Amino acid sequence: MKAMEKENVLGPNVLSSEPMESVVNDLTADLTETEQADEPTSTTDTESIVEDVVGEETQENAAEDGAALEEAPDPTNEIAEDAQQAIEFPNFMEVAERIPYRNQADVADIMRRLRDNLSSENLIDAIGEQATVYRLRNRQVPMLVMRLKNGSAVYVPISEIGSSYRHIEFLVGKVYKIAITNFVETGDLDQDQNPEYIVMGSIRQAEFVIGRELFREFTQAQNAEDTSFVDQTREGVITDVVDTVDLQMIFFKYRGMSLAMYANDYDYMSYTKPLHTIAKAGEPIRFKISNIRQGRFEDADSVQNDINNGRPTPRGIRYFVRTSSLDFRTNPVDKVRALEKSRAAFIARMVRYNPIKGILVEIAPGWWIKGILSNESPLKPTIDDGFANTPVTVRIEQLNYKNRTGKCRIISFPQGLADSRTHSFF
Repeated sequence: MKAMEKENVLGPNVLSSEPMESVVNDLTADLTETEQADEPTSTTDTESIVEDVVGEETQENAAEDGAALEEAPDPTNEIAEDAQQAIEFPNFMEVAERIPYRNQADVADIMRRLRDNLSSENLIDAIGEQATVYRLRNRQVPMLVMRLKNGSAVYVPISEIGSSYRHIEFLVGKVYKIAITNFVETGDLDQDQNPEYIVMGSIRQAEFVIGRELFREFTQAQNAEDTSFVDQTREGVITDVVDTVDLQMIFFKYRGMSLAMYANDYDYMSYTKPLHTIAKAGEPIRFKISNIRQGRFEDADSVQNDINNGRPTPRGIRYFVRTSSLDFRTNPVDKVRALEKSRAAFIARMVRYNPIKGILVEIAPGWWIKGILSNESPLKPTIDDGFANTPVTVRIEQLNYKNRTGKCRIISFPQGLADSRTHSFF
């Protein structure tokens, strides 16, 4: 039923008066086609709520602490690109859930408060319920459907997912802080003649709000030469563990946002304890923040590649938070110093072999250094030895204690070489 003139509980200056396609065009950052010249242009707050506030912020080119992760394939993009010819995606306006009239005023009030004050107190918890692709005009738009505690559905386009936009499916079943950004007018009435709306949200804006608060705390402490911020013990909850040959990293939730940590910052890693055996989703994590840098999504090569390929991406300021749990682990540095000082020959293990890059040897947990093998050695290791962690007798030649890198001389292979990747040594 088409809407008639009727006062709504949301109040003035909250709703967009634009056509649905124009609103979604703003929300999804070029996912839908550009409006015709004779149609209204959009100035909705979805993209501008953050940009208006941070327009005067200093913009630095930050290095990508999470660059390796962002280079991983994105299954969501593959769905949107490869399956669009074979699948009839649902029409967003036809199937999107409308917010119940009884919840409209409360949720609209949350949105107003955030617009008045960009504080994490004005964000709201929501759980990821479904990652799906909707049809908007002739485009396919991946979205995360989230659910508020009051039962209302909130739709988050992929361009508003934030730092995890390449892994939208990982957010299903997880609770995160979000910003309520828009009430999209459907033009329909419910059975009681109340206007119906679809609620749009943003994880990206929530990450900005929380990240900016942390960044301000960090810079204020630095300017005051106060170490209390970096010395503070913090606690989060692990949400995901990535443990592959190319990447070892954990993700955890802190203050309602997702943070990442490399395995070597989580523990002094060893071939004897792969990351997935010592870090589990749902477990608490103690950590400290060592650095926070301000950058932009567009600074990342992976994001720029997606933009160049016409894929939707988040844009604007983001904060790179470097974290570590090593202060809560037993540091093997004393053992390493003793081995170096005594010039001892001792048993270590091969952990990587590459015919071009050479050999990596673990001399202690967290210490993977380059192994130098004489060209005259009759024994020639292979990639099987890296997988089998072949024992080697070594002597330390050079160490960098800050980066936990160095070189050692491989003296012998006391138990021979591996004949397969699954070879078992004593």
